[in-house]
Amino acid sequence: MAKLKLRYRNEILQALSQAHGPISLKIVLRTIAPPEEGRSALFERTIAKELRYLIKIKEVEKGLGNLYRIRPPKSKRDQARREHEYEERETRVDRSELKRHVVEPRSKRSRNVIRGKVTKNNRGFAFVAPINPPPFLKEDVFLNPEEADELLTGDIVDITLDAERSEKGYSGRLQRIVERGLQKTVARYVKGSPYAQPVAEVDTKDLQIQIVLEQEAAFKDLVDGAAILVEVTHAPRSGQNAKGRIVSVLADSLNSTTDDPLVIVKHKLRETFPTEVLDEAMATPAAIAKQDIKGREDLRELPFVTIDGADARDFDDAVCARKLPNGNFKLWVAVADVAHYVRPGSAMDKEAYERGTSVYFPHRVLPMLPERLSNGLCSLNPNEDRLAMVAEIMNSSISRCVSRRSVRTMASTSPFSRFT
Repeated sequence: MAKLKLRYRNEILQALSQAHGPISLKIVLRTIAPPEEGRSALFERTIAKELRYLIKIKEVEKGLGNLYRIRPPKSKRDQARREHEYEERETRVDRSELKRHVVEPRSKRSRNVIRGKVTKNNRGFAFVAPINPPPFLKEDVFLNPEEADELLTGDIVDITLDAERSEKGYSGRLQRIVERGLQKTVARYVKGSPYAQPVAEVDTKDLQIQIVLEQEAAFKDLVDGAAILVEVTHAPRSGQNAKGRIVSVLADSLNSTTDDPLVIVKHKLRETFPTEVLDEAMATPAAIAKQDIKGREDLRELPFVTIDGADARDFDDAVCARKLPNGNFKLWVAVADVAHYVRPGSAMDKEAYERGTSVYFPHRVLPMLPERLSNGLCSLNPNEDRLAMVAEIMNSSISRCVSRRSVRTMASTSPFSRFT
């Protein structure tokens, strides 16, 4: 902290020395940290405190109109002493201690700005979860209601930290909104009176807002309480609701059993695949190539049976069990060798990572991989040769579970499958 105070004093003296005459505290602050760069109230109070200290030790003097200037030296010896002390202070200051506390020139601003994702509380305040936090920041940053007034859960923002960490953690100041998290949302349609615009009500755990809707002739007969998909055209401002337009009508009510679109929109699920992912999928062969068989153990003579139900969207697993002459049982468990077709870093690999898993609905599925793979080469369909990863298990304990390199086996579901 002592080094930080020395840095503040040097910044004050430098600001005063660059001025063409006495200047106010406001000008001192503006010189050290321009308002557009962002500065905390604590920082301003600290500068004022250090300025008073410099007056006390007779480095700075205060004149009429609360204007400040560097105190003129009484003699050449006094001037030499002052220059020596200034240089000594400069060498003692560790610049790294200042980085996260004081706003530096615009060229170095990126060191102080932290980018994160907002979670808004219904009481007005918010927390920002840093995306790539600096090493010292181990927690979310608090934004008071004034700073979080125009923010919504899901927004990506740039913030700066207040100079000091309180017992409850760091607090910050909003610098700019990088990206709005609320672009489309499911809401309840409220028709309202003939003299008021209809609104869309969003009332979830993370978001409680009203969106004023544009009057559109196509939806003039929409029933009260209908579930609608709304596009937000104008974000909320202080004292004003957000504005938006109806994209589509999802159901007669938010309680409708037809909830597939509601779930898809609410959880931002991906319904379609990017063009580059589909291109990669189409480039995969329609059947197993001869070169794929080389170096694999051939298990096609075993009667593998798929274990997914008859109404399953895909068949990921197959098993085979046999009784051995010594009375023990041997179990083979086969799983589709997806990694043979989806290579690390490919467009399909990145898209699968973003999706995380396939999502199943009563009457449809949003697959993790394009259908050419999920229902084709990477699905253990009955009576079709497939590449698989296989584990061999003896009497409920694994006797052999080979690595990917050597376990790549060739397996097919057998004619005994109930799905033939």
